[in-house]
Amino acid sequence: MTQYIEEFYPNHEKFLIGHSIGGIMIGLTRAYKVYDKIVTIGSQYGYIKNFHQKDKPKVNFFFRIAIPILSAFYGFFPSQKVGMG
Repeated sequence: MTQYIEEFYPNHEKFLIGHSIGGIMIGLTRAYKVYDKIVTIGSQYGYIKNFHQKDKPKVNFFFRIAIPILSAFYGFFPSQKVGMG
């Protein structure tokens, strides 16, 4: 979509609204450079120091142990099996 917008509307201002993972993923690509403004809605962050102290053990376990093991076992992360939709 970004390539299309860039090609067909090169002189227009460009805005992006990203929801959930869509708000996170734009920062992991070079596409963010195309947009003049970006608004994210319900986009999480994975920086451990930003989590509440009581949640840090659970978050550490999940990201450092559960996700890598389940992803290796299934070949993908089975989010539905852990109640993440």
